[in-house]
Amino acid sequence: MNIREIAKEAGVSIATVSRVLNGKSDVSADTRERILAIIKEKDFKPKVSSITAVPDNIGLFLCSNNTEVSNPYVSLVISGIASIIFRQDLNLTLIPSIKISRDGMEFFNFCNLRRISGGIFISSSQDDIYIMELAKQVPSIVIGNDFELECLGSVRSDNFKGANDAIKYLIELGHRRILLIMADLHFMDHRERYEGARKAIEDAGLELNKYDILDSYAFNNTDLQNKLEFIIQNTRPDAVFVGGDQEAVRVMKALQDAGMRIPEDISVMGYDNLDIAVHTNPPLTTVNQPVYEMGKEAARLLLNMINDREYKNTKILFQNSNIMIRKSVKNRNGLK
Repeated sequence: MNIREIAKEAGVSIATVSRVLNGKSDVSADTRERILAIIKEKDFKPKVSSITAVPDNIGLFLCSNNTEVSNPYVSLVISGIASIIFRQDLNLTLIPSIKISRDGMEFFNFCNLRRISGGIFISSSQDDIYIMELAKQVPSIVIGNDFELECLGSVRSDNFKGANDAIKYLIELGHRRILLIMADLHFMDHRERYEGARKAIEDAGLELNKYDILDSYAFNNTDLQNKLEFIIQNTRPDAVFVGGDQEAVRVMKALQDAGMRIPEDISVMGYDNLDIAVHTNPPLTTVNQPVYEMGKEAARLLLNMINDREYKNTKILFQNSNIMIRKSVKNRNGLK
């Protein structure tokens, strides 16, 4: 069966079928579902002309609308990936979330049309089940996430332990009222950091702050400052643990704009150890996550999976996170 026959059976034009295969949004939901159902029933695989075909094309997918290439974490991951992929003389195609269909079959056809021979996914959540559809056909890796699917590889760090150690460090320095701020608990790595931090607070017999912020992405800078001012007025935290350095920079600015001194009035601790952590005022104490190495390892794992479709060591967990001590955390032992 060819694209002309698909169009005829669906009662649409060839152009409409082509738009569906290319992931375009200007097709009604009913028409799209009808076309995809026929494609699935007939097991149709679109052909790409030899002129436009790109062999050994690795797809790099940014799964979240909040994820930008300029994000320091993303840039570092991509640098690690590129250092391996380009050394193998392979192509790396960056695909933003706006281009990604959340329908598994449609997404597979989108990748098939572009001759994607392997996929690496950044900032994916457990809701992104379309990734599993591709992984059943094409070697695929998620970074900072994991799915219960053996053929879908994953590379991440021990976020639970990293955050747990961070809170224990704050407690050792005399902090007793710790506010937790996470960018978005839809992401597995952020959720694990929250759980690790919460466990350390509970194990120490301390109370959780009832105003913990678990979706800081939802706040613009002004709203974040207003929210923090309200929390400070009502719970008087002596430390803030933020589950990502980029968000920690926003939090530091919001606190300082509200008249708080860091770390004299309140300590701030981040996660990732990105380059920006060194350049904050004061420099940010943070948990080191091997972000660049995670990118490199994801690329190596993907190449192994491409070269050997029976490759089994598809789940990699980095456990070498450690605390980078700088100037944003104060020793409060002995202080009233």
